[in-house]
Amino acid sequence: MGRMPQALSTRRRWFQFGLGTLLMVVTLVALVLSWELRLVRKRQDALAMISERQGVVERPIGQTVLARRGELCGVARDYESPTLPFWRVWLGDAPVDCFLLPAVTFSKEEMLGIARAFPESDVWRVDDAGNAIDAVNTGESY
Repeated sequence: MGRMPQALSTRRRWFQFGLGTLLMVVTLVALVLSWELRLVRKRQDALAMISERQGVVERPIGQTVLARRGELCGVARDYESPTLPFWRVWLGDAPVDCFLLPAVTFSKEEMLGIARAFPESDVWRVDDAGNAIDAVNTGESY
């Protein structure tokens, strides 16, 4: 008498998922974010080390980069400021446009390590007079 037809009770709901699936998705998102957080912390440690050793860090302001140092950091080039994915910004990271590293306190290997940690940035190693010795990620060859 008051029974529902069998066809309606077995109809599949496409957006239904189980608790196990939810836990798996949350775990995967947590793993990805923990990897990204590790990268952010490495970059923050590198920025602190650069500041301690009298390196110069140029950060983008708006769409153009202001307060450039001499002829370095892409003054002659026309380009947009570097950006990072939104989740990196949420984790506390910030893009860096350019590094000027004193050659007396930074080796070539350290400069290459900084360039790997900041692929969006130009990295310059300069002498005491501010002349470029080495450059990485700039498109220039030295």
